[in-house]
Amino acid sequence: MSNIIKNQHPVTRAQLRSYFPVNALTDDHLATLLRDREIEYLCRGQMLFDIGDTDNTNIYLVHGEIEVGDTDGNTHVISSSDPANKLPLCHRQPRRQRAIALSDCSVVRFDSTLVDNMLCWDQVANCIMADISSQRDLDEDATWMM
Repeated sequence: MSNIIKNQHPVTRAQLRSYFPVNALTDDHLATLLRDREIEYLCRGQMLFDIGDTDNTNIYLVHGEIEVGDTDGNTHVISSSDPANKLPLCHRQPRRQRAIALSDCSVVRFDSTLVDNMLCWDQVANCIMADISSQRDLDEDATWMM
């Protein structure tokens, strides 16, 4: 069984800025993710998720190595030290692959809906601010929005 600990592990804003798509969020939204994150620790051989699981989370590998495999027996290893390890692990739901810890690992989980909503609001706010900034008669509104 995995061990989930909320708010007990130092995941920094800088670490979050290295993960996609959370790297596109505002500082306020990153602070919310830091507050609501779940850190999960796995021992070698433990399963992180299985084919068909639906958990509505984006999972990022923070430390260790995970083996990801599908029903055809195809596998690949994902390491926390790999520069390409910036995307959520097998993010499609229900999960189409299984993930097993090859070493002691830690992962961080974020609610997928929360991340999607934050990204949407940030994009809308940026569009509104750009529109207001381009209209000289709305200079006071632009100052307030920023």
